[in-house]
Amino acid sequence: METEQEISNTANNFGGCPVASELGIDLFAPGSQEHWFEDYITLHNEAPISKIPGGGWLPGTDAFVLTKFEDIAKITRDPIFSDFSPSEGRAARGGSSKLENEIFEEAGFGET
Repeated sequence: METEQEISNTANNFGGCPVASELGIDLFAPGSQEHWFEDYITLHNEAPISKIPGGGWLPGTDAFVLTKFEDIAKITRDPIFSDFSPSEGRAARGGSSKLENEIFEEAGFGET
């Protein structure tokens, strides 16, 4: 189990991750969706977590591309990487009714 400091260090390190365009990769260029495999291999080997400045969900935010299962699993399971409040998080995970929320709070979400 990671310590809170290790999690904080991981979160802070994303600000210094490689930028995909610095590797000559533009995931939004015309034709990139049809010919993505070479770019994926480059990202996987050279920048498993890469940043796309300005590509985030909200204006003025960045997007990140993760190419390794371990990184994806770690981030999707860690609440430090979520902007949801606890109640929004429950709704986003599927607990949309009061009964569902109670079940999830008591029993959790099972093996993930």
